[in-house]
Amino acid sequence: MPAFVTPLFASITYARWLHMLIPAAFAATCVAAGTFVVPGLADSALGIAALLLAVPVPVLLVAGLLPQVRDAERAQARLLLLRGAAAALPAGGDLSWTTRGRTVTWLLLRLMVGVVVAYFTVAMLESLVVLLAAPLGATDLVLFGLSLPADRSPIWLALTPVLAAATVGPVAVSGRLLTASALRLLGPSPTERMAAAEARAERLLQENLVARELHDVVAHALATIVVQAMAAREVRRRDPAFVDEALGAIEHTGRGAMEELERVLTLVRGEPAAAPPAPTLAQLDTLLSSARTTGARVDTTLTGPVEALSTVISREAYRIVQESLTNALRHGGGAPVSVRVEIGADRLDLCIDSPLREPGSPPVGGRRSGGLRGIRERVVVLGGEVLTAGPVGPRWRVHIQLPRAPH
Repeated sequence: MPAFVTPLFASITYARWLHMLIPAAFAATCVAAGTFVVPGLADSALGIAALLLAVPVPVLLVAGLLPQVRDAERAQARLLLLRGAAAALPAGGDLSWTTRGRTVTWLLLRLMVGVVVAYFTVAMLESLVVLLAAPLGATDLVLFGLSLPADRSPIWLALTPVLAAATVGPVAVSGRLLTASALRLLGPSPTERMAAAEARAERLLQENLVARELHDVVAHALATIVVQAMAAREVRRRDPAFVDEALGAIEHTGRGAMEELERVLTLVRGEPAAAPPAPTLAQLDTLLSSARTTGARVDTTLTGPVEALSTVISREAYRIVQESLTNALRHGGGAPVSVRVEIGADRLDLCIDSPLREPGSPPVGGRRSGGLRGIRERVVVLGGEVLTAGPVGPRWRVHIQLPRAPH
């Protein structure tokens, strides 16, 4: 079907047509009321123009200042002009005078277009009636105000689809222009766009935080369980007691991971009050004991009062140590790990040191982890500094400084 014919059969064309006729009906009601008050005023084009300027225009000027009217116009535009494209014209938002002025401009433009379209619609309907009745009548034909000689020939019937197409085409173009104007005048203002961008950024930040929490919980638990299971399998014949200990550690680690997952999922469901508190450095011994059950030796140095740290710093520091231990278990193969936590007067110093994986030996549980990136993100948000995060000689070192309270 040719592109210029498509609008004639598109439902959106007629939905927009209806949208343009609504303000015309309002204007016609105002003109009728004015004629009732001042008989004969609507007998001339000048009188009709005076009635339109006296009643509909002032009403629209006042109505356009109301935020409810802007929301109603957006809803109607989504339904009839855009056919449900809700994202293009969101409800609510900016209530500045600039935005209200755009609403007034939209209402006046819609009234003007509606009156013009209504005039051509009525003229088309009259002309169609005349064409359909032409073979039966003997009076002159009047098409869009033009008088034609009377003719009983059926040839006039063939002109009806041409007349309809000639009217629907301009209406379709008017509808498209009005739709473009609606997107500009009723669309988001700069303030609304900024608010939407901030909301989107906040949503992405929350999603990233949830993803990071899930990664830390699941990666650490799985790495610990895998290493514990591998160690138990290696010594199952010669050291049954260690196997029992490893199985108990796997059970303990799994239960802890389930509790952590439930806490994260509770936060995702929007129930922060029901979520158990996240672990902090006060639970560091439990974390280190879990790592030791894998058979790895973990040497720890803790200096300074843990309770002097803010809750946020203590919680994030726990996650940093947890992720570093996870990486050490995945890549170290049970080699000794050194964990140093120093709490100074205004800084927290974390240093986790482990052997580098031997060339050619695959890490436990996969090739890649986003843990180091997550550590950097946590440090940046807290106003800290990553002093080292990479190989130092034959070992891998994560050395971080954090403030005792977030900046």
